[in-house]
Amino acid sequence: MLDWYFSRTQQTVWLGTAPNSCAEKFYRIAGWKEVGTHGKGEIKFEMEYEDWKNKQLEFSCSMKTYISILRGINVSGSNKIKMNDLKLLYEELEFSNVVTYIQSGNVIFKSSKNLSDTNLSNKIEHAILNKFKLNVPVIIRSIDELENVIMANPFIKQNDIITEKLHVTFLSEKPRQPELEKIKSLDYSPDKFVIKEKEIYIYCPNGYGNTRLTNNFFENKLKVKATTRNWRTANKLLELTQ
Repeated sequence: MLDWYFSRTQQTVWLGTAPNSCAEKFYRIAGWKEVGTHGKGEIKFEMEYEDWKNKQLEFSCSMKTYISILRGINVSGSNKIKMNDLKLLYEELEFSNVVTYIQSGNVIFKSSKNLSDTNLSNKIEHAILNKFKLNVPVIIRSIDELENVIMANPFIKQNDIITEKLHVTFLSEKPRQPELEKIKSLDYSPDKFVIKEKEIYIYCPNGYGNTRLTNNFFENKLKVKATTRNWRTANKLLELTQ
């Protein structure tokens, strides 16, 4: 409500509420100033434009931006979720500045809650299951992590690489060393892959639709959840966070 009000005027706004009420506690916590009484003993509070602006800045600085990457929705007519419905779900979870990108399930959002990536993933997965009755793995990355993903692609500087054939597989966690040892010697030429931390960089000269290096392949080999995006989408997601 205050966002709407101060977008139209900078005049001070005031309100009254009963003393010792839940509303009184809420207004004090929210930064309203007590300036006297009103009516039949109500406490009068006011909010000045500059105080509201400073409060918004403090709140914005406490928020952290995340990128959530969903696995296997809206694929070949299965696991259908409309992006407007998905956006609404995130807002119901009290995330803010929610932005969706294309139908494959990419959602950028802000959260002030101090939750780990795993807890955020679990929270969103449970909400999707409850609302849409779908088991959808959700993988979380911060802006810094996604920037590192873009910067660390080992294929991007090679002269013979076609960027349209590049993909990134995002993993839910760093694979254990025994699984990594088993997979690193595998050769599926002309397709190539490089594993770095929680990402797998893939180059498929004949197209991702023809490769064996799929989400299921890496999930079975590495024992972690995985979902893949093409290089253009990965870059676009980073762009949308700016």
